[in-house]
Amino acid sequence: MALNPAQAAVPRSRLDATFERYWVEMSARADGMRTGLRSYKDYTPYELRTVGALARLGQPARAHAMLDFFFEDQRPAGWNQWAEVVLPDAREVRFLGDMPHAWVSSDYIRSALDLLAYDDERDHSLVLGAGLKAAWLQQGDVVLRGLSTPYGKLDWSLRRTASGWQLELPSKMSGLHGGARLRWPEGLALPRALHQGHALAWQGRELALPFAPLKVELLLE
Repeated sequence: MALNPAQAAVPRSRLDATFERYWVEMSARADGMRTGLRSYKDYTPYELRTVGALARLGQPARAHAMLDFFFEDQRPAGWNQWAEVVLPDAREVRFLGDMPHAWVSSDYIRSALDLLAYDDERDHSLVLGAGLKAAWLQQGDVVLRGLSTPYGKLDWSLRRTASGWQLELPSKMSGLHGGARLRWPEGLALPRALHQGHALAWQGRELALPFAPLKVELLLE
């Protein structure tokens, strides 16, 4: 909640320590154990909100590993829903809360949107693609339309081309003083970025974008 919606000024060292501990305990639960000592009793999928938190912290691989874990615990299997309480034994007779549980669903939706775009209040900017997977870009286009942001409706797309991808931000947005930046997925080499024939520089795996409307060519070397 400190990351979204509060975007509180928590020291990064404390955030890292908190979510490192969470990752260790969640991984133990995925292996059927809790802190390596005993089988876990139950949990609530409200934890889906941490998927978006990890994406915001620049840990997309962990975010997707958690998503895979939570999808395995949908009850009943194949119903595309979560109960309020998940047990290690799906046949155990116990209180499960509401099903489907709308609060859990809303946490999933918020995290899923964070994977594609979120606003950074520190400099009034937008971060695009924090949770993109290499496989998505290799298989086809990524298109987002009509996402509500503090700066208006956001449309953006990454479309395959013969030489790589084309990134498009078609609409100017009000109050977006810090502009937008694209995070490139792990597992894909950084492409050469060109805007109106001029090269754009990557900072790590992040690309600061000119103000919209814009088209950026992302070219494979």
